[in-house]
Amino acid sequence: TTAAGMDLPSSWSLAQAPFALPGGFVEALGRASVQLSLARGEPMAALGTSQTLFALAQSAGQRLGELTALVLQARAVFSAQGPRPAMAVLEVALVLGAETGAIQPFLAMGAELMALLRQWLASSRLPPDAPARRHTEKLLPQWEEGFRFLTQRATESTLTPREIDVLCALAVEHGTKLVARRLMLSPETVKHHLKNIYAKLDVRTRDEALAEARRRALMP
Repeated sequence: TTAAGMDLPSSWSLAQAPFALPGGFVEALGRASVQLSLARGEPMAALGTSQTLFALAQSAGQRLGELTALVLQARAVFSAQGPRPAMAVLEVALVLGAETGAIQPFLAMGAELMALLRQWLASSRLPPDAPARRHTEKLLPQWEEGFRFLTQRATESTLTPREIDVLCALAVEHGTKLVARRLMLSPETVKHHLKNIYAKLDVRTRDEALAEARRRALMP
């Protein structure tokens, strides 16, 4: 509704003109355009916008803008092509994140990106002291701490921390066995958590559980 009211496509078109708007405005409009495309089920449009945003940030010498664009690109690639290509983009973003020390662009993308980060960390062949690995190991606990603080304050929250972990893993469409392996649980335990989640949220499917949890602000 907000995007329609402000004519977001025209604003984003204006933002691409040299020196037309301050860098912060350009980044905000690009982020909004990517998120709106993803919400509409248009991942290729989101990918094109994120690539344009990266080029604009690069030409302006804004490294944090480049990082934001790369994180958005990873999210768009995940929707369009799946986790493996997305993790390749994400690794580039993590290297830049380690160089700048920035974590907020990663945290701002929410549970789906965090689940993808965990998957990347588990599969990465980088050595333990690689900057990208160390940066991931730094930002994941901050995400978990902040997320749990928010969910504890949510009056509607009826899910346990472990049930929220299961939902976050499900956000990247993992099967039960993969979720169990990631969380170091048995498949039967994951199924038990899912049964409790469905009952607490009054839903019947995984997609409904994710949608309802987000509606209640139990997960991003």
